[in-house]
Amino acid sequence: MSANLSKNKDGKVEMFSGSGVVPWHGEGTIIQGRANAAEALTLAGLNWKVGKEPIFFNNNKTGSIFDPCSIPEKYITRRLDKTGQDSILGVVGEQYTIVDNVDCFKFFDSVVDKNEAIYESAGALGKGERVWILAKLPDQIKLNGSDIIDKYLLLATSHDGTMNLTAKLTAVRVVCQNTLRAAIAEKGETIRIRHTATAQERVDEAAKIMGLANEKFDQTKKLYGALVGIKFTTQMLDYFLISCIPSHGENPTRAANIRSDIRELIEGVGLGADLPTAKGTAWGLYNGVTEYVSHVKGYKEGTSMLDALWFGSGANTSGRALEVAYSLPNVKEDVMAKVIRDEAEKMTKWENRE
Repeated sequence: MSANLSKNKDGKVEMFSGSGVVPWHGEGTIIQGRANAAEALTLAGLNWKVGKEPIFFNNNKTGSIFDPCSIPEKYITRRLDKTGQDSILGVVGEQYTIVDNVDCFKFFDSVVDKNEAIYESAGALGKGERVWILAKLPDQIKLNGSDIIDKYLLLATSHDGTMNLTAKLTAVRVVCQNTLRAAIAEKGETIRIRHTATAQERVDEAAKIMGLANEKFDQTKKLYGALVGIKFTTQMLDYFLISCIPSHGENPTRAANIRSDIRELIEGVGLGADLPTAKGTAWGLYNGVTEYVSHVKGYKEGTSMLDALWFGSGANTSGRALEVAYSLPNVKEDVMAKVIRDEAEKMTKWENRE
């Protein structure tokens, strides 16, 4: 499946990696050592600018003479390094303010300068509608001393009016490279960033973001540790899978097939499934789902894997799995039994249809 990474006018993928490993299916440019935001964006081919222009249409009914007329309060944003339809990023309102890529992320350089984070990768999705930098934080979450999780801060913005500049907490389980959620609630893992004018304001904003990130990752470590301590039964496993992958519509077959794939990952096929932290625990349940959405699930053509994992369907599924896994000890057995029974009846009805 294509990673759907943006490419520049020369056809080069707009992305870089600071870890010495070419990211995401072998696409990207390796960079060794530290970099500031401007250097990272230049290496990734993301140092292009964005323009905002009114939208015109032909107001002549016969169409024989071009009589341009602008659409009130509607503008397009476009990349100034491209031409034609390939340059158009989105439609925005009159009040929308352009902030170029370099200006978006330079506030975080003060954190990198103090070795509190390292820019590891950067990229653009689609035509460049969404641009991001991924910063790796220096310490790790360790479960029972052997199951290691790297902590990341994703800085992202859009040029189509769909997203403000945000910092999103995410994590990667080293043994299997699963993309994990860093908090139960969406509001707990995403931080809106304020655009700042002065150098001191940028430093203050970066310090605030890091303070919140460290606080949330402390909570995340406790959450992951709690999952390790939850042992599951066969009934709990069945309930977990149905709750995470509900069947929609009349045909429950597709959902059942996905649950079967995840069950195999949980029961030993998945990387790290045999570790003591995961085997028979809610942590293993959660990682069965995250491995599925990170490595097994096929996304529709034209859909970015990164976009889905961080912002879309993959993130939603992982978030639901985290919530269900954590809540398992509080779900009554009769409630679980009813959910399992109802799903079995739905499948039987579908299989016996005329």
